[in-house]
Amino acid sequence: MAVNLAAIPSEGLPRFPALDNTLGAVLIGTGISSILAGVSLHQVFRYFRRYPKDNLSCKATVSILCLLDTLHEVLIIHVCYFYLISNYFKPWSLISGVWSLRLVVPATGAISTVSHVFFARRVLILSGSKRMTLPVALITTLLVLSEIVFCSVTTVYLFLDKTFTRFVDHSSWLISTSLGTRVVCDIVITGAMIYQLRISRTGFRKTDSILDLLILFAINTGLLTSVVNLASVITAVLWPDALVYCGIYIVSSKLYSISVLTVLNSRRSRNKHSAENNKEQDTTWMEMSDRISAACRTGTNLEFNHDSVLDVPSKGTTEMSRSDVSETY
Repeated sequence: MAVNLAAIPSEGLPRFPALDNTLGAVLIGTGISSILAGVSLHQVFRYFRRYPKDNLSCKATVSILCLLDTLHEVLIIHVCYFYLISNYFKPWSLISGVWSLRLVVPATGAISTVSHVFFARRVLILSGSKRMTLPVALITTLLVLSEIVFCSVTTVYLFLDKTFTRFVDHSSWLISTSLGTRVVCDIVITGAMIYQLRISRTGFRKTDSILDLLILFAINTGLLTSVVNLASVITAVLWPDALVYCGIYIVSSKLYSISVLTVLNSRRSRNKHSAENNKEQDTTWMEMSDRISAACRTGTNLEFNHDSVLDVPSKGTTEMSRSDVSETY
């Protein structure tokens, strides 16, 4: 016998959360994240194909990011399947969070931590002054540790608070604080990288133009993740009882992994065949930044040819080899 739901008074029905700003936001974030996951996998494939002889630390970083990205994608797909398929037309299931949704927080935190450590190491490599190295190392270490602590505490409270309402009432500030720490870490690392490049200016027009390009690349690398995380912080503060921030939070993890993989893949291949074919190609930004850093430490003057390839005068100076460049990663 069919039941006419329209005949039942609305006062007698339980109040359940809306779907457009909860599961709808998560579903949109999952769709965008799946697209970016394909981009990330392509970058991983490209990396191992072009740099088979890369050092162990770079290969470990890429492998860890690939595994974490895959785990993250499995978790968010399970979230959508649990709520939208397994518990279709069971609105009471929306009140509590599934285990996979709770594990999205540590998975995303692990990806962002790997990315921040990678770029913080790049800043330390660019820093030729011990006076600058120590403050940058201390600040970035404190921020990364704070991010790990907040992600861990948030995960614990997500498992302790069985319902969304209880978590919002008692522990929602943890999400905002964790995201805010991540934004600050992005800004500090990007700012330190830009500062190191700016103090490397020589006064020569061609040299400074290359440095301007490196600065622009550094800004673009950290700007996108900072803007996305800032949007997640704002939505978490304005609508703590919705999951709009969760949808944005899901996308941010893929941006972190793609930013690292893009930087690694921007180098020229160091295998024999590619080196012969690309012998006359322009030097990539990572190689240029390393050469500039080495020149600043040794007091070497830099010159550029008409093709904007970075060269170091051979007379009285020493040019960095490809093996020297690879050791910085």
